Amino acid sequence: MLTQLPEGIVNLVDLLHLDITDTVSLKELPSRIGGLTNLLTLPKFVIGGELRLGELKNLKQLQGDLLISNLHKVSDFRDASEANLHEIEGLDNLILQWTDDFQTSRNVSNEDKVLCQLKPHCNLKRFTIAFFGGLEFPSWIGDPSFSKLEYLVLCGCQNITLLPPLGQLPLLKELIIRGMPEFTGDNSFSGSFSSLEKLTLEDCPKLIGKLLSHLPFLKILMIRNCPQLSYSLLSLPSLGKLEITGCNEVVLRNMMDVTCLTSLMIKRIPKLACLPKSITQFLTAVEIVDIKECDEITCLWEDEANLASLKCLRIQKCHLLDCLPNGLHALTCLKELSIQKCKKFVRFPVTGLPLQLKKLQLEDLVVLESLPDGLMKIGDGGNNMLQVEELVIKGCKQLKSFPRDKLPSTLKSSKLPSALKRLEIKECKQLESLPDRLLQDCTQLEEMRIEFVENLRSLPIDFMHNLSSLVELELNSCEGLESLPEIDPSSVPNLKTLEIYNLKNLKSLPNEMCNLTSIRHLIIKDCPGIASIPERGFPLNLKTLEINGEGLRQSMLEWGLDRLTSLESFEIGDICPPDNLQLPKSLKSLTIIRMSNLKSIPKDLLQNLHSLENLCFYLCPQLQSFPKEGLPTSLQRFVVLGCPLLKERCLEEKGDYWPLIANIPYVML
Repeated sequence: MLTQLPEGIVNLVDLLHLDITDTVSLKELPSRIGGLTNLLTLPKFVIGGELRLGELKNLKQLQGDLLISNLHKVSDFRDASEANLHEIEGLDNLILQWTDDFQTSRNVSNEDKVLCQLKPHCNLKRFTIAFFGGLEFPSWIGDPSFSKLEYLVLCGCQNITLLPPLGQLPLLKELIIRGMPEFTGDNSFSGSFSSLEKLTLEDCPKLIGKLLSHLPFLKILMIRNCPQLSYSLLSLPSLGKLEITGCNEVVLRNMMDVTCLTSLMIKRIPKLACLPKSITQFLTAVEIVDIKECDEITCLWEDEANLASLKCLRIQKCHLLDCLPNGLHALTCLKELSIQKCKKFVRFPVTGLPLQLKKLQLEDLVVLESLPDGLMKIGDGGNNMLQVEELVIKGCKQLKSFPRDKLPSTLKSSKLPSALKRLEIKECKQLESLPDRLLQDCTQLEEMRIEFVENLRSLPIDFMHNLSSLVELELNSCEGLESLPEIDPSSVPNLKTLEIYNLKNLKSLPNEMCNLTSIRHLIIKDCPGIASIPERGFPLNLKTLEINGEGLRQSMLEWGLDRLTSLESFEIGDICPPDNLQLPKSLKSLTIIRMSNLKSIPKDLLQNLHSLENLCFYLCPQLQSFPKEGLPTSLQRFVVLGCPLLKERCLEEKGDYWPLIANIPYVML
């Protein structure tokens, strides 16, 4: 961590560029840095020690970005005047920064005087004032002579109540006002703001004054945590993105002329029960609506809301919302619907969802018992179903059925949409079974994950039939599963990754697993009920194999590892390899983990592994010796963690094994 520069750097009088951009721990610069009069690049001027702000007067050639920090250490405002900041014509971006510590006593009057003397050159394009402790900004900040200024940030200035006339800045495109607890806003938004495109008001709890009612070119408006602001936003004809967080609901009312709005985000608005028609009637172009943490909202909008362009609707932590509005099915552009952590959400509209919906995400809906009608095709009839491509069902603890509760006992099948490409079912504790033929039509399904469905007892016998596009399958923490259905290789010709984790009661793997020649990556972990590998072994084209043998009683010699001629990465845990086990010559990475009884590496294990680059041992407390032949010379990485006896022998200069590993580029002990 660089905390200071060498004193001798001030002798490099011809130095042009001193780039210290990412030196976050740099506390000060050497005194006499101002003697480097040819400097073009100096991103930081850190005041402290013997360095005075006045040394900037000789650095008139500086260009680009400059941060002047620790301005609270300037004890004499005349030092700021001496800096002649207005004579540095080449600066594009200037940041003036004081300390963010307002708990200790500060010389407010002096800070006012210092800032007053730090007027930069009018060529400036970007300007930030951070943690200024004075009572008011100097008038020059809003001087129209700053005709090139496009970006202005005023943040953490905790004593400021009013702003200078910023509306006079002719080219100002972005204004950010953040962390100003005393700022009231009275008469602070005078002027035309004729070029303003983005406005952010954040963490201004006393802001009550009026905003401009007409900002013709404003494209992005973000108001966050300004709870007393009660002014309605009227004419914003170019506004494309609006975010309102932690504000009075009055701010949302009486908006007019926002027909260009494409993105609306509403968060933590107290007393908001429903989006009023006065808003929704103008949302004809809106494509994205996010509503979050509005605890009193019971209805999203009135049925006649004009949201014809809506593509994405996301709702999160609206705890009184129990259903979606009728008429949602008529939003023919809606492609994504996400409902998360709404404690009382229990049903979907009786009119259904838009058939064109591509992504449906249901997360942590703790009282939801059934999925929406139209999501599933019942039996062999009916084409009036959703064309969802991505379905995520997570944390719906009361979900019991697909698609709805109390299905007729004679009903044997219901199918997911044929367009489905990704399916994730997670943390649905009441779900005990899946319908037969659930995935029969899902020939486009590419990824499927079923995780933490603890009461799932079985998978349909035809669960893996006809999944010709499936690439990745994960089964994780479904402790009720005792068996997996057989998998016909012709049904999953593109399956590349199979991951099985924490199936505590799983007794066996599919017998014909070896025929799944498309699989490249196989992981089987924390399945203690599996006593043996299928007789014909693993898929022959594996590149990655990770397995722990907590319950395996079968010798590794019977696994047929030598036949895996494409295997590049092998991780084995909880079962000690026998002395005469030979691994495929193609292996590049070998990891051995949690072998409590392993005392030495079997003599044949590393034999002929001429391509091995990565060798790792974890949590093998009794491991203490290598084969006498040593380690493969091809090793690039060697890791020993949780193996105290072996570590002792590998210590640099001390261990007798150090000469064996000294030439390996990366060693971690």
